[in-house]
Amino acid sequence: KEFVNTKCPKCSGKARRETDTMDTFVDSSWYFLRYCDPRNTKKMFDPKKANYWMPVDMYIGGKEHATMHLIYFRFFTKFLRDIGMLKVDEPTYKLFNQGMLHKDGVVMSKSKGNVVSQEEISDKYGIDTARFFLMFSAGSDKDKEWDDKGVEGSYRFVNKFYNLITEKKIVKDKRPKQESKIHSAIKEVTGLIEKMEYNIALIKIMDVVNYLHNQEDINKNVMENVVLLLSPFIPHLCEELWEKLGNKGFISLASWPKVDSKKIDTSLEAEEGLVEGVIADIKSVLKLLNKDIEEKVTLIVADSWKYSVIKKVQKELGRTHNVGEIIKKVMDKKYGKEIGQLVPRLVKDPSKIPSTVLDQKTELKTLADAHQQIVTEFDSHIEVVRAEDSQDNKKGNALPGKPAIVID
Repeated sequence: KEFVNTKCPKCSGKARRETDTMDTFVDSSWYFLRYCDPRNTKKMFDPKKANYWMPVDMYIGGKEHATMHLIYFRFFTKFLRDIGMLKVDEPTYKLFNQGMLHKDGVVMSKSKGNVVSQEEISDKYGIDTARFFLMFSAGSDKDKEWDDKGVEGSYRFVNKFYNLITEKKIVKDKRPKQESKIHSAIKEVTGLIEKMEYNIALIKIMDVVNYLHNQEDINKNVMENVVLLLSPFIPHLCEELWEKLGNKGFISLASWPKVDSKKIDTSLEAEEGLVEGVIADIKSVLKLLNKDIEEKVTLIVADSWKYSVIKKVQKELGRTHNVGEIIKKVMDKKYGKEIGQLVPRLVKDPSKIPSTVLDQKTELKTLADAHQQIVTEFDSHIEVVRAEDSQDNKKGNALPGKPAIVID
């Protein structure tokens, strides 16, 4: 009051000093430095502390601030460097611009009146559903469109996840397939979170949840790891489920799960990936042909010689991408012409090579075991044959992990 209430320097009458003299962007241009020394009552910050903590490892913000805040927070840092209060040249090592949220094709904004309130979503679905949807709907750096149907889908998944613990039998007995699945997911999801590819991380976790949903019982450690993987995305529900599993303390204070590579069965993962890939490919072909169901679908498993050749190509690609050199290393005179055509395709697009190459016998058995699953999926007659036993011209397109598909 003593500062605000004063006398006018001209007329000596009662006056008030103006205190609101700077825009808020001035504060936001150096607040991160204050975090380094928040209780200092004598200086804006102690240079020793600021130089110890700065620069910020990663700075996350919206791209709409590019022409204001992001310029000024660099300017302030460089100015303070120039007057000797800082030794760093830049305020952050890495800048990440998150995407904007749209509704009906327009950025959400109070001024536009198209904001979906958190209270509305929380009351109807719970705030975890909203978090899940926002991170699943697109990459973190991409703009997102608010979609009520997408929110409904997220809500269904969250409930499906909850039902794993409330409806399934949780056991302590070992389940090698489940353990392989979860440790493979831990490895992938951890890397994806570090790269902020949250939507892909959630797809990987959803795959595990869907797999466990079809099991009669679930290993307790496997279930705990699933809850841990989902805890950054739907934290409130995961806290509840963590307690239901018999754990004490908060899941937010628990250690992140560690990968046990010994428990990952790469062949098992490849077998499951084969079935999932075949189902996805059949759907793609049907969509391309603009058909829903066909009476007969034939899956042609690749020639047996391709498996050994592709394994050799995979090994050589770790050493060189020279097509001529690789052909010399993998050449088999009996299939010389075919190898000469195949190798350039694989070098140009190595994604055609599965990370784990099975053999023809294993692929035939895997598809035979999954026969009823595929039949149920498409309500069609499914036939699986070796390329050596097929007369169809498409058999030449079959590769390990990628059977040719013939729809009649």
